[in-house]
Amino acid sequence: MTPVRGVVLIGDPDQLSPTVISEHGPNKGARFLKRSLMERLYRAGYPCIMLRTNYRNHSQILDLFNRGMYRGELVPGPENDRLERVGRAWDSFTGSRHWFRALNVQGVRRLFISVEGKARRMENSLSWSNDSQVYVLCQLLRSLYSYQTPNGDSVRPEDVMIISAYKDQKVLVQRI
Repeated sequence: MTPVRGVVLIGDPDQLSPTVISEHGPNKGARFLKRSLMERLYRAGYPCIMLRTNYRNHSQILDLFNRGMYRGELVPGPENDRLERVGRAWDSFTGSRHWFRALNVQGVRRLFISVEGKARRMENSLSWSNDSQVYVLCQLLRSLYSYQTPNGDSVRPEDVMIISAYKDQKVLVQRI
């Protein structure tokens, strides 16, 4: 067998949690399993290079996790804020709806929408869901997906990511 000369691990130790699949209960001596291999190597002093340019997210979305997780060290790529089909459609859509204009958030890429409703937990579940939130989400998406700019730009379902902190909420969204 040829000896290994080097190993390159690519990923983010802050995002990649350790995966341990075991039929056995917690083992007192296995505290190290709570940290990923990448995190353990980093803490042991092995060389680590942080890639600081993010090429995926609009700068408003990048800012959401950049300040908290990365201490503001990430920078958006040079093309991240360039308007393309989705950006043009979103800007036009939000500019055409009174509720976005009234709150002065037309064109804003990250929105948190407060919805009055009652969270509920299903029997035998530790997770939560809220029907009112899902209803508002579905209304917004139906309106967004049916909107088209004068130039024919539109937002399609594959352009949208919905994030939920609760499994039951995710299941409810998927059902509807």
